[in-house]
Amino acid sequence: MTVEEFLEIHPDEDVDLQVPEGRVLLDHGQVQRLLDGKPVIVCKTGVQDAQYVQADDLLTQVVYLAHQIRGLWRVSAAHDPKLEKPIRYWPKLKRGISL
Repeated sequence: MTVEEFLEIHPDEDVDLQVPEGRVLLDHGQVQRLLDGKPVIVCKTGVQDAQYVQADDLLTQVVYLAHQIRGLWRVSAAHDPKLEKPIRYWPKLKRGISL
């Protein structure tokens, strides 16, 4: 699953996206901006290393981990083609409740 496919499935949810270039918190507006092909700002440690990353570069990365905590999706993705296997995907797990 690519980042683009993940965002299309979860268009109205907040996503904390971790990629090799850095990290970006995507709200509904940022998700739409990214899906419209516009760049977003990512950073590794803070404002001092913030940089624009093109939408195509982010959207084509492969999701290798995705889980949701209190309404926020934490998603990790990379360009590695070996990652094109089923991901660990835990939608809406609740603590203390077995599904």
